[in-house]
Amino acid sequence: KSISPASTASHLYLENTTTTEFYLCGAASTTLCQKKGGADPLSLTSDKVEVNNLKFTQVATSTSTPSAQINLKISYKNPANRSEYEALVNVTSTVSLRAY
Repeated sequence: KSISPASTASHLYLENTTTTEFYLCGAASTTLCQKKGGADPLSLTSDKVEVNNLKFTQVATSTSTPSAQINLKISYKNPANRSEYEALVNVTSTVSLRAY
């Protein structure tokens, strides 16, 4: 239904029948997680990668539909430190809530 005003650059809160939260979690805070209501967080990324940067920004559009831009940087953990396994991706996407 809406993007909660409690949302910050590091936490996105979506309001519906329950609150869904997206944020970095884990021991090193490098795992993208989703938490619905009072449930335990669910990891959205593999343990073979780490999210080095996550930023949420609410964006204004020409409609009244709430939108958010998501920026994240994900890298392969590469425990063997081999150059041929180095991988990094920067992703930017904008999403809008559905209007019913």
